[in-house]
Amino acid sequence: MTCPHCVKAIKTTISALPGIKKVDANLKKKSVSLVFDSTQSSLEKIKSEIAGLGYQVVA
Repeated sequence: MTCPHCVKAIKTTISALPGIKKVDANLKKKSVSLVFDSTQSSLEKIKSEIAGLGYQVVA
C-alpha cells in the first residue's frame, strides 16, 4: 500500500465479503487487520481478494 486509495480499495473489497465484521488498513504500517466469521469467509479467500488487487500478502 502506498496511498490512501490503496487503503480504500482494500477496505471496500474486503468489507464486501460475507462475514466481515471489521477491516482496518493501516497505510503507515502497510498492514491490514480484520475481524471476520470464518464460517462465512475463509482467510484464504480474503488473502486471494487482496492479492487480486495487486498487493502482496505476507502472512
